[in-house]
Amino acid sequence: MITIGVDITSIKRFEDKKINFIKKVLSDNEFIEWEKTENKLLYLAQRWAIKEALFKANNNLHDYHLINIERDKKGIFKYKNYKISTSKENEYVIAFVIGEIKNDD
Repeated sequence: MITIGVDITSIKRFEDKKINFIKKVLSDNEFIEWEKTENKLLYLAQRWAIKEALFKANNNLHDYHLINIERDKKGIFKYKNYKISTSKENEYVIAFVIGEIKNDD
């Protein structure tokens, strides 16, 4: 079955988030990347939007800290068999995912 998910979020929404919240959203590898990144708010907002869109495409993907979003050499976001697209406009980030799941997933 082909599934889609979309999410839009305000980057400012993540200004006052505590480390406990951030660790619930980011995988261990993402957290290490987040600590090194210059634009922490954008990084967190993008990951949140992607993971929300993934959850909307597949409700089994609810443990966000277990989802590790990677980027390939071209900067394209990757997670399993899902196609991921993101965009940023002013203070908003949008993520769109398309995937194929088996009926038993």
